Amino acid sequence: MSGRHTHYWPACVYAAFLALIMVLLASGAQPIPVVSGKAADPPAGAMLRTGRGTLNALALAPDARHFAVASSTGLAVYDVSSFAEVASLRITSPALSLAYDPHSSRLIAGLEDGSLVFWTGAQAGQIPAHSDRVVAVTVSPDGLWLASAASNGELIVTDLRTFKPIYRQFAWGSGVLNRVALAFSPDGRVLASGWVDGTVILYDRASGARLSTQRAHAGASEAVGWLPDGSAYYSGGSDGSVFIWETQTHRLRRRLNGNPVRSLALAGDGWQLLAGNADGTAMLWDIRTGRSLLALRRDPDEMPGPVLAVTLLKGGAEALSAGRDGQVIRWDTSRRRPLRRLDLYGPALAEAWYAPDGGFVSALDEANRVRTWDAMTGDMLSSEQFRGVLRYPQTPVEAQFGGLTARVVDSGIVIFVPETSQTRLVLTGYQDAVLDVAFSPDGGRLAAACADGMVLVWPLDRPDDPLRLAGHTGPVRSLAWSPDSRALASAANDGTLILWPIP
Repeated sequence: MSGRHTHYWPACVYAAFLALIMVLLASGAQPIPVVSGKAADPPAGAMLRTGRGTLNALALAPDARHFAVASSTGLAVYDVSSFAEVASLRITSPALSLAYDPHSSRLIAGLEDGSLVFWTGAQAGQIPAHSDRVVAVTVSPDGLWLASAASNGELIVTDLRTFKPIYRQFAWGSGVLNRVALAFSPDGRVLASGWVDGTVILYDRASGARLSTQRAHAGASEAVGWLPDGSAYYSGGSDGSVFIWETQTHRLRRRLNGNPVRSLALAGDGWQLLAGNADGTAMLWDIRTGRSLLALRRDPDEMPGPVLAVTLLKGGAEALSAGRDGQVIRWDTSRRRPLRRLDLYGPALAEAWYAPDGGFVSALDEANRVRTWDAMTGDMLSSEQFRGVLRYPQTPVEAQFGGLTARVVDSGIVIFVPETSQTRLVLTGYQDAVLDVAFSPDGGRLAAACADGMVLVWPLDRPDDPLRLAGHTGPVRSLAWSPDSRALASAANDGTLILWPIP
């Protein structure tokens, strides 16, 4: 165990977490190992993996000295001041939501496979929770209760002393939810929730009974929270409005009008509210007067996309923001300028290619950013905005080489001679849709990128024995061969590019 883990998690926390692991095991939990090294270390059999994948959630530690990121490749903790990595955990299913226990350094993450991960230092536990993707988690201020919501509308409140649900209900009737907003009241007795139809619903934490329903926003309710004294709760919507209601009477105290909201954070003083917006900006409000104080804006050429998470530091003097493009930025709010950037994450990758000499590999992502890495070390060499147009998947999916065409059809991947329509081979063995195919430059192999995250490589002289490469946690959208046919790059929706050695 490295010293950096010891400094971040005191010995007393380890003892407490050993007791937690015993409870997890008793409740049917599955222990998972902490990965030594980075969450984006390459999977078995790969040469390297570039980037940390797609950034899905950010949470500030209770001591405000660290922040954690949930991504398609796992969890990672960073120092707020230096942005240096403190620890990381690789998991097999993308982490979609994230929360800290307010009284410890314990992290709780909701995963795409419906499970929950509990992580403190060198110990981690995983328990099944939902039957669908866990899109929201939050912990009560006293650290006793966990609320989680899934994309099928299932809402569960769990007692963190026993890891047993105290109630579960389907709070949303139909449709798939990509986001749900959750926040406990300061006394932990009430759970506020925001839903895609614009409603804000308060639940009794103990019984699950509905206490009130506010039909608030014309769009989705994207974020909810409470004032520190519990006298009011607030919500931000995709229609650009922020509402603040009295807790006792549910009467509207104030309405703020700005850009479509994706995230909200309140400063410790309880009167500065930071809104992360869908257009990539962040707006700071004085909720006592309803006045806009300042706006944090990135370069328009960066195409940052929605601000998924914001948090205020040092009483509002600084702020953290996390964008859909994967960048985490620490801001000097008074000067409205970035102090530090973390550029390890990124959105889904759309296309990959090798340099002609094979020394570099590049990928284009959905934020129209082209990043280039050293194909031997994985070091990022450049990151530039792409001025062209994204290449969309061709229909049908096919590739050509030396008078042959490989085309994806219902029966498999057919390799044929276009001039005569003579079929040479039909390749099968994949389990999900094929999104891209590519002949190796020497013509001896064909690779296929699949929607289940798999990459298959067939030697054309032994088509019954494909090489199966598993490492992505999302659909693989693009393949690129090295000029010497000895390596294959795969780019995926999980935001990572993996280089595979091909024997």
